[in-house]
Formats: sequence, C-alpha cells, structure tokens
Amino acid sequence: MALLELRDVSKRFGGLVAVDNVSFDVEEGKIVGLIGPNGAGKTTVFNLISRLYDPDGGSIRFQGRDLLRLAPHQVLEAGIARTFQNVELFRSMSVLDNVMVAASCRLRVSVAEALLRPPWVGRKEQEARQRAMEVLSLLGLERMAELPAGSLPFAIQKKVEMARALVAQPRLLLLDEPASGLNHEELMALGDTIRTICKQMGVTILVVEHHMNLVMGISDHVVVLNFGRKIAEGPPQEIARNPAVIEAYLGEEMDAAS
Repeated sequence: MALLELRDVSKRFGGLVAVDNVSFDVEEGKIVGLIGPNGAGKTTVFNLISRLYDPDGGSIRFQGRDLLRLAPHQVLEAGIARTFQNVELFRSMSVLDNVMVAASCRLRVSVAEALLRPPWVGRKEQEARQRAMEVLSLLGLERMAELPAGSLPFAIQKKVEMARALVAQPRLLLLDEPASGLNHEELMALGDTIRTICKQMGVTILVVEHHMNLVMGISDHVVVLNFGRKIAEGPPQEIARNPAVIEAYLGEEMDAAS
C-alpha cells in the first residue's frame, strides 16, 4: 500500500477544470516530484491533499485512511505537513519560537492545564523545545535559533519554514515551490537539505517545483501535469525524454517568448 494514494481526483472552479481525474501514488520513503507548466494544477493538488479545497470527484487516502473525511486542521495531526510558495513566518519572533508554534500542536494541552500548569505540561514543553532544536541542528540552523526570523536571508527563511513543518513529526512533507527566489548555490544546498530530510529523518516528500534540474536531481519518481491532467509519470530519466513532457514545456517557453 502506498503512503498517499490519489484516485481520479478532480477539481473545478466554475467552468475551469483545474484538476482532471488525476491518479498517482507516493511511496513511503521516497521523494516524488510533481511538475508541469504554469497553470497545470500542481498547487491545486497540494491544496486538495491538505484539505484547503474539497475535490469534486475522486478519492485521497493517506496510510489507507480516507483523507477527505478530515477537517483541514486534522491533516497535520494525521501526519501531513506542508510549506507554501510564499514564506509564512512570524517575522518579529525568533527562529526557535517560529518552530515551536508547530511543536505546540503535539502538546494537546487544554486551557485549564495551560493556566494551572501541572508538572507534566512543563516536561512536554521541554521535550518540544528539545525536538525543535534537534530539527534546527539537522538543518544547520541551531546558531540562528534566537535571531528574529524576519532578519534572515530569504533562503534561510525557507529552511526555517521547513523546520517548522518538520517539528510536527510528519510522515509526509509537501514542499510547494521551495526553490522560488533562490540562486544557484542556494538551489544546490536546498537539494542536499531535501535529501537529508528524507534519508535521515525518514520523511516522505512530495515536492512541487519549477526548477527542473533540482527536481530531476532529487526525485525518485516524477509525476507530470498539464492543463490539469496527468500526462506522464516515472523515473526522472524517463520523464526527461518523454515527448509529451518535452512538448508541454516547449509550449510554455514559446508562450513566454511571444
């Protein structure tokens, strides 16, 4: 059984079909790239998985569980975390405090317990803090833990957002355009970071990305969308030679040039 299964998933916005009967699996322990030209439906798929949108048809299952029965806030509890195209951090808060925001979702402290603060609450908070520092250390951010997140370079803010997602201990991490705004050196470092998350932390990753070299370099499997439909999937080497994929991206380049 795949960790994540999409079967005949569709989503319409008025007369626009954003996702059209898309099916694919994400195997546990793998890095899967979800690619396609602008407007292909990639981020819509992410929003369906994370329950920001309701599909108009099809099924989405995670660890065999019907994901469509969950409310958006239950998706993280189920083991799925995500980042967004635009960095969404509390800029005046420290890096550590930004990460601790996600760690708090695992504390399960009631209002009364937060006010009365029995001893176990303090222990849980300390464990969450330790977990946050471990994630920051793994991503090379431990020395920046007390710095305001908004004062850091954009590439570092991206890593802080990843750390915040990871501290919730997800089984599946959705990365939405993690390379946007990064230069070549930062792209190389990002690829290493994503591999580290998968291999050392045991987190399965589904990544939407426009930078083809990054996707092809890190992915075990690639799914390609165009105009909301899946046009190909397979190992990166096969996808790079697939005529339908080449045609889809050539069309995007021609549109940009005209």
